[in-house]
Amino acid sequence: EVHAEEAVGQAAVLAQDAVRRVEVRPVAVDDIRAWMGDFSAIKNVAKFAARMGQCFSCTNTSGRLLVSKDEFEEIADIKTADNKYTFSDGIGMISSSFAKEATSAVPNHRGRLPSAFQIRFAGYKGMVTVSPNMEPHLKLKLRPSMRKFQSDHLQLEIIQASRLLPGHLNRQIILLLATLGVKERVFIDLQKRMTSQLDDCVCSEKVGMQFLAHEHCVRDVGAPTTLLHSMLKSGFRFGGTAHVLTEPFMEAMMLAYRNCRLAQLEDKARILVEKAACLHGVLDESGHLDYGEVHVRIRDSEGRLAVVTGPVVVAKNPCLHPGDVRVLVAMAAPEPDGDDRS
Repeated sequence: EVHAEEAVGQAAVLAQDAVRRVEVRPVAVDDIRAWMGDFSAIKNVAKFAARMGQCFSCTNTSGRLLVSKDEFEEIADIKTADNKYTFSDGIGMISSSFAKEATSAVPNHRGRLPSAFQIRFAGYKGMVTVSPNMEPHLKLKLRPSMRKFQSDHLQLEIIQASRLLPGHLNRQIILLLATLGVKERVFIDLQKRMTSQLDDCVCSEKVGMQFLAHEHCVRDVGAPTTLLHSMLKSGFRFGGTAHVLTEPFMEAMMLAYRNCRLAQLEDKARILVEKAACLHGVLDESGHLDYGEVHVRIRDSEGRLAVVTGPVVVAKNPCLHPGDVRVLVAMAAPEPDGDDRS
């Protein structure tokens, strides 16, 4: 009887599935391409493939992040008088109210409003900065430099929001800094300090927590470093004495973490710089900053917001030309009262 009931159930499922299959219309490759957007204006094969790949970016979205054609507009790029340089390349604006909605689509955002978002929208790509003074009926202001192809997909997709990433040197930056006169001893000392701290990671919970705190403040909830950080905060121990109960799994994970960081150090010269951060760079839409100035605000792993002031070294990624490394002055640019963006 049990087998008979299972057979009847399977038959009902198959019958329902057959009905569904009849209703499904075959989808051709051309239908998928038409749904993605209009790429007919792109004649270069490599660029054509890259623009199609833009539709497959790993993004976070929500059904609420819909934008009608009346809720966004295209504004002019900011260029030099001879149109040789575009200062606003790939940068637009998003309203404060819509930015709060977009924040809900960002994993592990911790309820705070970011300063900028990296987005994909209707064939546009790039960064949008939060604009408190945007017209009430608008959600987005985008620029021609952001438009890569035509599309009617009017749903905002978030790749990531502005956040603090640990600052590291790599082979490109080290080579350029050495070319610009920085002594090799500086890099060797930073490397020795990092390897020493990584060795202490598997013996000292305090050092291990310091290293993992850098990773914890930026990773997604399911990342291994975040899980390690949470386990240490919950009371799991490793490398203890005879009077402290240790967890073998924690010891193995910390050792694997150390080996991974050492491999990155060997392959890419990825040296951690404690007083450095990897941040999103955007245009100063307010016009408060002068040439050679930058406004830097960061939020640490404890949620504390800080504004950096004084001389700073700024490098872009990828970093290929000596001009990609600059010494600028960080300024405390005036902001509206109660502004808690990071």
